[in-house]
Amino acid sequence: MKFRDVEWLLPLVQKPDLAGLAEFLKPLNEVIMKANSMTEGRRSDFFNHLKAAADSSTALAWIAYTGKDCGK
Repeated sequence: MKFRDVEWLLPLVQKPDLAGLAEFLKPLNEVIMKANSMTEGRRSDFFNHLKAAADSSTALAWIAYTGKDCGK
């Protein structure tokens, strides 16, 4: 799929309000928190794998960026 295939949709989409965005991201946030909690406390044999997965899931937080010029 190319940008020009969905370019016509851009004027139809609106930036979500903060409450709607928080509700949308709630399941992702719960997964991130659970993954991070698995890396705390006693270290398991799979600590490095768990830490890599937790850090990678945290990187998904970029989808919540609503800073300056976002969505323009």
